[in-house]
Formats: sequence, structure tokens, C-alpha cells
Amino acid sequence: MVCKQQYEGIPSWQINIIVRLSNAWKEFATFSRLYLISTYTGLGDREFISDRLSKIPTELGNTIRLFFGDDMSTQYIDLLNLQISLIKNLIDAQVRGDIAAVNDNIKQIYSNADMVAALLAKANPFWTQTEMRNLRYTYLSLILEEITTFITKNYAASIDIFDRLLSYSTVLGGYYAQGLQDYIMADRIRTE
Repeated sequence: MVCKQQYEGIPSWQINIIVRLSNAWKEFATFSRLYLISTYTGLGDREFISDRLSKIPTELGNTIRLFFGDDMSTQYIDLLNLQISLIKNLIDAQVRGDIAAVNDNIKQIYSNADMVAALLAKANPFWTQTEMRNLRYTYLSLILEEITTFITKNYAASIDIFDRLLSYSTVLGGYYAQGLQDYIMADRIRTE
């Protein structure tokens, strides 16, 4: 729950950015699930879902650009786009039954998470590399667990995992938001 005192002195446009960062991970989880469902059911909307999923990195990157500049933002967008590609490749490899590709994609997904954690920690001292990595690993492990439920046709477990993923999205988003809020407030103190 966001308290008014928590954001006292922060302009409303910056509060909107903090809230956006917080909510983005729920969107990512939701559209990843929709992509997964579409792939396994053949609904025919996979391309549209993929297009919407691919907008999230740019939205987040443009938000981060306001505070950390073009170079950092571009790197962040590239890493998130890679994460999406790797997750989609993993899903496709599972559907094909290509175990080597599944394992390779999982390895690359975690390597990508390491790179994102390092990038964010370098940009903002209020996002530690260890904490960011741990949060992203947990988030990604839930996504991977959810993907596995589809290959095993354990749809009841899939719903439970998705529920946990949405709850955990709040934790990850909260860490992003708190770190950005702390960064803004520290910058304010330095410039006063």
C-alpha cells in the first residue's frame, strides 16, 4: 500500500514512474502466461501477444532513461528484449521436445538476469546487485516452473504458480520502486 507521506515532496510525474515500475512486472507475468497459453492451445493470437510483450522493455527503458540516461536505458531495453526472446525460445523448444535447447535457454535466462542485476546496481546504489539478482532469479524460476506445468499438463499447478508469480511481481516491483524513490530523494538532498 502506498502512503501519502512516503512520497511527500516528490512531484506527481515521478510518483507515476515509481508506480509504473512497480506494476510492469505483473504485466510481464500476465503476457508471458498468455503467450504460453496461446502456444499450447494454438489460439492464433500468439503474434499479437508477442507484440504486446515486446512493448514492455521499451516502456520500462524509457522510464529509466529519465533518471539514468540513454546508454543505460538502451542496455536495459536490450537485456529485457533478450529475456523475452529467451523465454519464448524456451517455450518453443519445450513444444518441440528439444531438451538441449531448453537447457541452453534456461542457462542464458539466468545469465541475462545476472547482467540486468549488474547494470541496475551500477546505475542506482539503492539497487544492490545481490538483491536484484536474487529477486530476478526467484521471479524467473516461477516463470520457468509455470512453463513446465504446461509441458506436463498440470494446469491446476499452473494456476497456483501464476498466482504466486503475480504476488511475487509485487515484491520485485516494490524493490524497483523503493530503489527509485530512494534515488530520487537522495538526489533531492544532494541538490538542496
